[in-house]
Amino acid sequence: MTGQSASIPWDELIWDAEPFRVTFAVESRGCTVATVVGEIDACTLADLRAAFRERPGDESGALVVDLSRVSFCSAAGLRLLLELLDQAILAGAPFALVFGSGAVRRPLEVLGFADRFPSYPDRATAVAAVCPHLSR
Repeated sequence: MTGQSASIPWDELIWDAEPFRVTFAVESRGCTVATVVGEIDACTLADLRAAFRERPGDESGALVVDLSRVSFCSAAGLRLLLELLDQAILAGAPFALVFGSGAVRRPLEVLGFADRFPSYPDRATAVAAVCPHLSR
């Protein structure tokens, strides 16, 4: 080593993640779809938890969580997903995830939890599967 550090341009160090946000939509079938965008980590977890606590919905309690635009999910974020699943099971409410990329699916697979979640490749398929009994 020469004692010199390599110079790396800042634009190569900055992750191009979308800003964190959560939006909710009640589909025509009566199913609530939560779309989560960005990173789920210590900085965003409280906002995500609050959003799910205050989420809109109907009496069916049906929920699809679209994680296809999540670029990172911490262990605490994975724990929140497990809590949402447990709440849905206890309430007898339909529930599913849309993984998209491996940012959420892969850590769940490594931890052995992926098979606990009903999951679908896209939002439309998830809504059709989770809410077939609800009126259009």
